Amino acid sequence: MNWQLSAPQTEAQWLAYYQLRWQILRAPWDQPKGSEQDELEAESFHRMVSLKLVRLWL
Repeated sequence: MNWQLSAPQTEAQWLAYYQLRWQILRAPWDQPKGSEQDELEAESFHRMVSLKLVRLWL
């Protein structure tokens, strides 16, 4: 398994990034979608881990 640490770049990556933040950090506290972002987003360092799974079928 290979992994890569990077910042979200594409719209799809940003959507997945914020969805995960909401699911893990906000949903358990019954907070609405959108609450995972705040006024400091533009100043923040955003990072995500991407996994590349390699499957071999024998």
